[in-house]
Amino acid sequence: MYLPTPGSTRIGHRYDPHQPRVPAGHRDGGQWTSKGGHSSGPTPTTAQSTETVISDLGDDIDIGARYAGRRSRPGPVFINGRPVEISPGQAARINAAEAEARKEIKRVWEHDPNWRPRPSAYATVEGLISAHRADAQQARERFADLQDYGIIPGPYFREGIPARGPGRDFRRGEHEQVNELLARHGCHVCGTRDPGTQSGNAVLDHQPPTRYNPLGKRQYLLPQCLSCMARQGWWIMRNRGLQR
Repeated sequence: MYLPTPGSTRIGHRYDPHQPRVPAGHRDGGQWTSKGGHSSGPTPTTAQSTETVISDLGDDIDIGARYAGRRSRPGPVFINGRPVEISPGQAARINAAEAEARKEIKRVWEHDPNWRPRPSAYATVEGLISAHRADAQQARERFADLQDYGIIPGPYFREGIPARGPGRDFRRGEHEQVNELLARHGCHVCGTRDPGTQSGNAVLDHQPPTRYNPLGKRQYLLPQCLSCMARQGWWIMRNRGLQR
């Protein structure tokens, strides 16, 4: 999913400091930038990975009984309502699997807070560990799905410009800037430099999408092609009812 790190990029604009930053699709790049020097708040360095800023939800998420708390030492775990003694090795493996699941779920919740992994049935300690791993895998798949349909910045995302609002009353300068980004980096979802539009202009994609922004985040404009715009719209129609 991740691409090689691009060259250094001058940072011009990003989310408010109280909002999580948008993953760029790779570990060392993908910072928000804008033409014309628009800036608000402190400027991050390119060394800061967007994936290290995982969540502002805190560490108290509770996804079923498995996430009631961390275990600092071996002790019984409750499986189907009965205590089961575990060894130090099992405790370490449970903690590791649980921590991975928490991390991956938090990453999804930064964009899709109502998503939950499908619960897994288990009757043994090994089943509990497998359930944690299944949660982590489901979260990774959900995050990839969000990228693939352009619900969050896709794997080709490098730069975007601040949106004036959710409307599509774009100005000539905004078209020019996003066209330049398309020529430089391609569609943020699929990477094509062909917009597929009759006008030859890139689609100006609001991120997060106006029709799927459950956290009310500030929006930016990214270059997108017509085909990816259609796929994004299809996904939103299928999933919009899940927002609460």
